[in-house]
Amino acid sequence: MSAVWPGFVETAYGVAIDVGSTTVAGHLCDLATGEVLASAGIMNPQIRFGEDLMSRVSFVMMHDDGAAELTAAIRRGLREVIAALVTDAGDGA
Repeated sequence: MSAVWPGFVETAYGVAIDVGSTTVAGHLCDLATGEVLASAGIMNPQIRFGEDLMSRVSFVMMHDDGAAELTAAIRRGLREVIAALVTDAGDGA
């Protein structure tokens, strides 16, 4: 999700995400300085559909709602990582 604010905003943040086959990692960064403010990671929640990518492709092919299930799982995982980043950054402020 992105947003636009009227006027001057002094600080802008960005999140870099790496969705790997086994883990999802994220870094919250200050976009002005490049400083990493927080890092977090979880096991990729799609792993329950198969430990490797080909197993997940097979799951999608064999289940009518497979793509939707994998999409929902990774979206939940991304929300979890981003929430952890925001919480960790808030604790350090």
